[in-house]
Amino acid sequence: MAENAQILIDDKVWHNLTVKEVSAILDVNINHGLITEQVDQRQKQFGLNKITVKKSIHPLEMFWTQIRQPLILILLAAGLITAVMEEWVDSAVIFGVAIGNSIVGFIQEYKATRAIEALSKMLTTEATVLRSGQKKRLSSFELVPGDIVVLRSGDKVPADIRLFETKDLKIDESTLTGESISVEKDKVEPVREDSIISDRKNMAFLGTLVTYGHGLGIVTSIGDVTEAGSISQSIATAPEIITPLTRKLARFSQSLLYIILVLAVLSFIVSIVRGIHSVELAFMSSVALAVAAIPEGLPAAMTITLAIGVSVMAKKHAIIRKLPAVEALGSATVVCSDKTGTLTQNQMTVTGVYSGGIKYSVSGSGYSPKGFITIQTNLKEISGNISITSSFKLQQLKECLISGILCNDSQLVYQKQKDVWEAKGDPTEVALIVSGLKAGLDESVIHRTFPRIDTLPFESHLQYMATLHKTSDDIEYSFHILYVKGAVEKILSMCSFYTKTDTKQIEEHILQEKQYGNSNNITTDDDKYVTSQKDDSLIIDLTIDDDEVYPLCSDDKSEIMKVHEEMASDGLRVLGFARKLVSAKKDKIVSNDIDTNFVFIGLQAMLDPPRIETISAVQSCLSAGIKVKYQTW
Repeated sequence: MAENAQILIDDKVWHNLTVKEVSAILDVNINHGLITEQVDQRQKQFGLNKITVKKSIHPLEMFWTQIRQPLILILLAAGLITAVMEEWVDSAVIFGVAIGNSIVGFIQEYKATRAIEALSKMLTTEATVLRSGQKKRLSSFELVPGDIVVLRSGDKVPADIRLFETKDLKIDESTLTGESISVEKDKVEPVREDSIISDRKNMAFLGTLVTYGHGLGIVTSIGDVTEAGSISQSIATAPEIITPLTRKLARFSQSLLYIILVLAVLSFIVSIVRGIHSVELAFMSSVALAVAAIPEGLPAAMTITLAIGVSVMAKKHAIIRKLPAVEALGSATVVCSDKTGTLTQNQMTVTGVYSGGIKYSVSGSGYSPKGFITIQTNLKEISGNISITSSFKLQQLKECLISGILCNDSQLVYQKQKDVWEAKGDPTEVALIVSGLKAGLDESVIHRTFPRIDTLPFESHLQYMATLHKTSDDIEYSFHILYVKGAVEKILSMCSFYTKTDTKQIEEHILQEKQYGNSNNITTDDDKYVTSQKDDSLIIDLTIDDDEVYPLCSDDKSEIMKVHEEMASDGLRVLGFARKLVSAKKDKIVSNDIDTNFVFIGLQAMLDPPRIETISAVQSCLSAGIKVKYQTW
């Protein structure tokens, strides 16, 4: 290694290079990391890993910005003239209005600027770095190009990083792309040079958040040369936008000044020509007319009104740096909004299930497992809806819900202190866990009974995910269970059989029990959802009893696709589920396992529910004459 040589990294397209090429350019051993001498030299060459912030304005300059507004300058000129005329009371009032108005604007901007600076200081992060063969926890400011960084779930990415090893890694890149759904970082090979940020699956970017999995990567860019840094610099160098109010006041002040000057000159000329006053008296009369025409109360009224608006925004936890910005919000005629996480809760919720030929609806919203699963359509001799839970032996529905829990890489965690349920991982997968819990299933029992042996992660070109499970060590069976979930068309193409529910089961159940569900009996322990379910055999029943498995013909597939299309037409995202029993000797998923002979076990349909305040917010915009445009991609 050339310990003291400078490295040249300008204009490198890191996502288009192999890991070997990247490590060679940055002169680093990915298994050992940089040594102390290299770190010292690179800190001298590249500086700290900090984005340069726009130099803060000095308080005096900030105050002068408030004074040099056209209307304030006119008031100051009028105050000066009245002082020369020895109209001390008028002069004091005019100066008081002008200076008071400037002080109010200065205080607001000064406080907002300090609040923003305080928030930026709170955003410093730490990173796990491999240096000299040892993992160290360092401030992100100390990173240099070539550092090997370890990324784990919950970490904020400390720099732009070229990934060379990932395991189920997902990163929230909404700060860069605006899309709140986490991006799977499942590639370490080079991608096309012209790839957009969201398609650079082998890169992690400064300021984004690791939501799942872990990975290793090489720091390629720090500070201002990162993607986030370039955005920050673009914002810093952008010209200051003039708000509609500022523009109108400048135009009004200019017009008013011209009108006053013209009237004052005309008054002076008329007085001299007609001989009404002497030259001195005519001049003083003209000046008095000009001063009287200046609306000295306008700046004060405007400042008070804007200050009230700032106060209202502050109560809604919004920082307004400049007073006219409040009016700019009121001048909006069109609001363009993203969907996920903005209009919606970004908490996918299963609302419908189709299994065994029966449609079910799922109540409840978000990640809370409070809700019921009910029969959606009436059957013969059945009036009204009923709720289904684990005490009801409806095997097809149960296995559909259990497959959603097992073929899943995410977690649902209960935070006692906040009294909220939080998702760790993909919102779609968490929704599948919640739907199972609403039916009274115990996630811990299911995972204990069917421990996972192998996983085939979801790939966009495959359109499915697969997991292989064995039965628990306490229960001996001569088979393992292979579950798949994914696009309905793809899942159906793998299936040769399907399950069908005997409606007599439901009729018998209605006579016995009327309502079940997890509306009131939720308990928590060690931040995990638990219930008192202990019956492992109940779960085993779902996979070994094939009395109600039938060959899947083209008419059956058409019926399933019809249900899928009905769900999709309601704006729901639909996933299909299937399973197959394989030899107990099999401990790895291979492509031949996924071809055919699966048993189709159902569909789960979900949506991202709108925020509670969305409807009222949109109605408020429409009533104010503001058009609302929904944008997504």
